[in-house]
Amino acid sequence: MWLLILFLGVAFSYFFFEKKRPGSPPGPMIRVPIIGSAIFLGSNLVEGIAKLRKKYGDIFHLSLGSFSMVYVCDLDTLEKIGKMDEFSSRMEIERAPFKDINRWLRETGKSTNGIIGSNGDTWKEQRRFTLRHLKDFGFGKTSMDDLIIDEVKELIHDWRQTIASNEGTFHFDNTFNLSVFNCLWKIVSGKRLDITDKLEQERFRELSEMFASFGATGFIMMIAFNLPTCMAKKIPLLDKIKGFHTRTFQWFREEYEKHKQTCDPGNPRDLIDAFVIERNRAEEEMDVNSSFYGKEGDLNYINTLFDLFIAGSETTSTTLLWSVVFIMNFPEAFERARLEIDEVVGRSRLPSIHDRPNMPYFEALMSEIMRMGNVAPIGVVHSVEKAVQLDEFRLQQDTIVHFCLTEVLSDPKYFPNPEQFKPERFLETDPSGKLTYKPHRALIYFGLGKRECLGKALAKMELFLFLAAIVQNFDFEPAPGVPGINDCTVAITRLPIPFDAKVIARK
Repeated sequence: MWLLILFLGVAFSYFFFEKKRPGSPPGPMIRVPIIGSAIFLGSNLVEGIAKLRKKYGDIFHLSLGSFSMVYVCDLDTLEKIGKMDEFSSRMEIERAPFKDINRWLRETGKSTNGIIGSNGDTWKEQRRFTLRHLKDFGFGKTSMDDLIIDEVKELIHDWRQTIASNEGTFHFDNTFNLSVFNCLWKIVSGKRLDITDKLEQERFRELSEMFASFGATGFIMMIAFNLPTCMAKKIPLLDKIKGFHTRTFQWFREEYEKHKQTCDPGNPRDLIDAFVIERNRAEEEMDVNSSFYGKEGDLNYINTLFDLFIAGSETTSTTLLWSVVFIMNFPEAFERARLEIDEVVGRSRLPSIHDRPNMPYFEALMSEIMRMGNVAPIGVVHSVEKAVQLDEFRLQQDTIVHFCLTEVLSDPKYFPNPEQFKPERFLETDPSGKLTYKPHRALIYFGLGKRECLGKALAKMELFLFLAAIVQNFDFEPAPGVPGINDCTVAITRLPIPFDAKVIARK
């Protein structure tokens, strides 16, 4: 009897108590099999992190299956580790207990491919190549102004037609996805997605569904890494995401083959042409160490394109959705922004990126939307490549590190009364009495450090041009059930719940 009790006690301790290494940050001692102590985050990631920070401090520890996770919540530490090579890695899938699930889900090779999830030379080469060529085609430059404005015009035209046909009642869900996607797709492929074509319409629908489910897959994937592949494949959401990936990657490969037939090596038209040229070079020179060579070259191509649309499309679309929510909850702030637009731009043309320096209140408004919208509460996970000291704590190799952006963006130390929507916190008056925009170091909406979002420049341009045009051209009336600023779903991303609103065109 005593042996049975002892056995059960040992078993209970093994399965339900955390086994922390010396020097590990504080955190809950109780865990649940497979889920680990991450169960203490609860159903709302943002609220869960805030509660655990209050109890354990600015740096705390959780487990998820076999993964050891550390959450960093204060700005000073985040700025420090963001610059350190030791914290610039991503989770190394090859060392996950059941790594084959990632290969099955997203077609990866010897490690994770692309930009967002890759490490080492692959990450450096793919990121450097992609940013260099995107800049050649106008990415993040004022020359992209016309390209984005073309999509803004399409959006305004479509909205005016909808208003004329159904008295202006809109359902806001994936409302901005197509417009934002096309801004990037034009410099990637040289063309727009034609929504009148049935095949491209289906591709867009799938992309929208995939982006919508992206936030929910992060923790599920980490749980799946702790399951045998045969079991993980039966998780319904992952099976659905696998289908999305397969069809999207096939589309990217088809575009590659089309470009391959018409590409002029001396005059690349777009990013896919640049990939064709670089992959051909790697093959001709037998550059086996290049991330563009052979099978790895194919996997890096499809995954890099996919990463671009995650970084430069989905988050911007969601931020624009949040903007409409804030418009209806704080009409006075947006009326002030409209007065500034009318004064600086007028009504005879659309706002241009060249107007931006003369619109300090609108710039402050965007900053406050980004701060409170808080689309990516913890960004993309980082990983410790080798054991490292962080203040008084010792982090072991492969520890996952979450940059808790949400805690900085809502910290009263940096933003007094953070629950209040107050664009004025980003404004100041210069010695001449002129109102100017005041940047804030704690506005780390796009992450920080070596892994800062590569789509930051494009996203800020898109947000300015789309939102300024919307405020200039439309009024909004809430319909029943319009969400408040905290009515959202929270996983890896923070999304406002879908809602209806009446949109009225300004004359």
